[in-house]
Amino acid sequence: AKHLKRKQTLELIAKRFYDLFGGSIQYRIEDMNIYDENGNFVAHPFEAPARFNKGVVEINLGYNDRKYTREEIDFYEQTDPFNVPWLTRETVAHEFMHPFVLALKVSNPGLYRNLTNELQDTQKEIIAHVNDLVKRGTYEEATKLDEALTLYLGKELTKAFRKNGTLNTEYVQSRPFLQKFIDWLNDIIDYIMGKTKPKTLDRKSV
Repeated sequence: AKHLKRKQTLELIAKRFYDLFGGSIQYRIEDMNIYDENGNFVAHPFEAPARFNKGVVEINLGYNDRKYTREEIDFYEQTDPFNVPWLTRETVAHEFMHPFVLALKVSNPGLYRNLTNELQDTQKEIIAHVNDLVKRGTYEEATKLDEALTLYLGKELTKAFRKNGTLNTEYVQSRPFLQKFIDWLNDIIDYIMGKTKPKTLDRKSV
């Protein structure tokens, strides 16, 4: 069936992050392209391989049909299924990060501020990329810092967690604010699952 191997590959990637976040964020993987009555491609529903939309991470299975040949797709999927060029682990992690960045901004502004300061001081490439997308109308000026932080944390989480889902302790310990973010993330997932509200959700906590 069309896209079967790709769907299996993307399921592996998305399921890793779904499990990592305690099943709190849903995802949908399917060919979302728009076709005419003869099956010819007409348009993408959104200009990205994935997005966070109304509480769901949506992954467009057919996004790069026209960019890669069947042989190239097979090669990439068999070589490193967790890092296929049309949808890297960082891309998926970035989309899963959206609701958590918004929650962090409200529940722990001190940690949010520390992370965005670190981002602006050390990640000039990400800031320049997001500023360019603002100019093109992809993002709004008011939300560009949130978007940059989701990109940054998606990148960091793919380094903090190995492909099998285990924590890369050495890397996390070298990144103090990342460690605090992961502690906060674990607490908020526990809270979503019905456990006691932890102190890392306190506005005064950093």
